[in-house]
Amino acid sequence: MKLFLWISGFFILAYSHLSLADQQQASLVVNIGNINQEGGYFIVSIYKDENSFLKKADMVFIYDFSELDKVQGGDASLTIKQVPFGSFALGVVHDVNGNKEMDTKIFGIPAEPVGFSNNPRNKFGPPKFKQSVFTFSEDRQKLQIDLLEI
Repeated sequence: MKLFLWISGFFILAYSHLSLADQQQASLVVNIGNINQEGGYFIVSIYKDENSFLKKADMVFIYDFSELDKVQGGDASLTIKQVPFGSFALGVVHDVNGNKEMDTKIFGIPAEPVGFSNNPRNKFGPPKFKQSVFTFSEDRQKLQIDLLEI
């Protein structure tokens, strides 16, 4: 009987832990503006902190152009599933030529359209983490990112 209770308790705890983990993740809807070309991929990078920002993304998602929702008038949206709640900065690259990486010009300047959460507009250089950080705290939260061609 004790063994049965112990096993039952274990499964109840395990199930409640999984349930809690599910509550801590949700879908993030990213609305992308200023899409001037069709085709290729959208590479979405999520950064958890200043140390990883623009160096090594904590999460990367690649979407084929055909997977986007509501592509009309230069705007579209995509949904990233199972994102944990927290504070992040997000970057989007429209990989127009479809090689699944961001092509660059001289000095590392992006040769393909890019955008960041909070849409920072720096005259020189990439944005800082603190300019792009946002808090993700609810399921189906929407984030607007407008692409720039530099």
